[in-house]
Amino acid sequence: MAAASLIMATGELYGQGFLIADTTRRDIVFDFAGQNLYISTTSGLVKTFHLSTRTFGMTYNLGGSLNGLDIARDNSFLLVAQGTIGVSQGRFQRVNLASGMITNINYTLAFGEGGAWDVAIASNGLALVTTQYDGSGFTPLRQIDLSTTTITTRTDAPEPGGEVTQNTQIHRSTDGTRLFFMESNISSGPVFTYSATSNTFGPNSEPGGYLDFASGAVNRKGNLIAFRNSGPTPASLNTAPNFGFIQTFNELDSGVAFDATRDVLYGVNSQTDEIIAYSTSTFAELFRIPIGEDVAGNSKMFDSGTLVASADGRWLALETDSGIRLFEVPKIIHSTDFNLDGKADYVLFNASTRRTAIWYLNNNAFSSSAFGPTLPAGWSLVAVGDFNLDGKPDYVLFDASTRQTAIWYLNNNAFISSAFGPTLPAGWSLVAVGDFNLDGKPDYVLFDASTRQTAVWYLNNNAFISGALGPTLPAGWNLVAVGDFNRDGKPDYLLVNSNTRQTSVWYLNNNAYLSGGGGPVVVAGYSLTGAADFDRDYQRDYVLFDATTGRTAIWYLNNRALVAGAYGPTLPAGWSLLKP
Repeated sequence: MAAASLIMATGELYGQGFLIADTTRRDIVFDFAGQNLYISTTSGLVKTFHLSTRTFGMTYNLGGSLNGLDIARDNSFLLVAQGTIGVSQGRFQRVNLASGMITNINYTLAFGEGGAWDVAIASNGLALVTTQYDGSGFTPLRQIDLSTTTITTRTDAPEPGGEVTQNTQIHRSTDGTRLFFMESNISSGPVFTYSATSNTFGPNSEPGGYLDFASGAVNRKGNLIAFRNSGPTPASLNTAPNFGFIQTFNELDSGVAFDATRDVLYGVNSQTDEIIAYSTSTFAELFRIPIGEDVAGNSKMFDSGTLVASADGRWLALETDSGIRLFEVPKIIHSTDFNLDGKADYVLFNASTRRTAIWYLNNNAFSSSAFGPTLPAGWSLVAVGDFNLDGKPDYVLFDASTRQTAIWYLNNNAFISSAFGPTLPAGWSLVAVGDFNLDGKPDYVLFDASTRQTAVWYLNNNAFISGALGPTLPAGWNLVAVGDFNRDGKPDYLLVNSNTRQTSVWYLNNNAYLSGGGGPVVVAGYSLTGAADFDRDYQRDYVLFDATTGRTAIWYLNNRALVAGAYGPTLPAGWSLLKP
């Protein structure tokens, strides 16, 4: 197991994941609400697995032996490929998830044609479907009008006559605007795309090689395709629809999937038995998740190696020989990673000019810098976080006199636009941000200095949704930052005592205090400015700043225990360190 692997606390879905021990599984799909995983099986059942309780729910008996499935964007029905055929007909089946009613959508078998194979629901009210062949041959490419359940043949796909080879895979972007077809059982390995916006097929490409043990995925925007051919061929990133080559990922030799909310590619490495995450903007490795069992190179459709990401960006599901391993995706904790290289950066502030600057770091070493936006008078930069969920850190500002908050949306160091956030009630100040209710969106942490009460305001981008009181801080202690120190996937409070320089971590469950413990004592002359993961061991590290000398230091922690320390870059005169 690689040293950079992410090993999470016992009982969480990180690390070795949660095993759904069902070897009859074929295809898997998450719903769009982040609540359920649906599983088609060789026994003719579609099973519902509840993600929150990790238990099975409703089972739908379709009979026969099932292959691919997909779900409607409103989570109202499933469309399932039935692998078992009659004398002259095959079928796809529509399952009403509320009533359980099953509607058969029959097709007349062409010469040599077998059972249904794969399905993908596009955003235009159509589903495109593929079938099997009894032997080796081509099959019609069909579409289903989901408003009428009418099935017809498409003849405009880029292959001659519009047909495709048997067992053609179909991969869908999260929004359903782009479908990606991978034809199997032919040495030229044809691939092509479909645009739901224009209802047309793009050009085909023939990278070569049999795609029976290959994998593919479409990113959330529909403009990128990940493709891994059979054999030892590494995964590559390509443009859609024209298959322009962008980048090779040499360590990915099995299933691939895109994050549905961020610009992240996931792939399986069978040598280290890990899922590796990469930025599709910088191609930097972001983190690794150990799978927990041996996985083979290559991936087989509806079998070992198939990797699927949820529509809410929270879950990954990997089919293995043991069944299905379910992982909760770790949040990328480099909240100040402005250049998206997978490494935490410094945010500096010049009080005389009110200008900000970003210093790009490699661990504790200075790499380069760029000026950021200038803050208006009366406003302070409290924190950074990705509020519009574009994968890039934004500034969070607070005006102490009016108690108004604002979000400044950034692209790296460049200001793009802004929006006011909620105004705080009298007596309260904004001190930090973090995702406390684990909905993937940053929340405000408020503090009342007179009562020492904290509160969490849950936000959707810049809009207030609701609030809850948090724990009350003891006298002499201040809240410096929030971060996940015990790696349970939930943000914790980082406190410092201004008199003794003692630090402490308070472990929280949402807004509720669970327990706490002391951390290292800050050296005299230094102040604790925050915490981030600098050495990429998926542990929060302290960042210290000496305002007199401008010197910075990083203390590497394991949870709240000091492991080692190193000096960081020294700031020029007139500049202070705001955030790590």
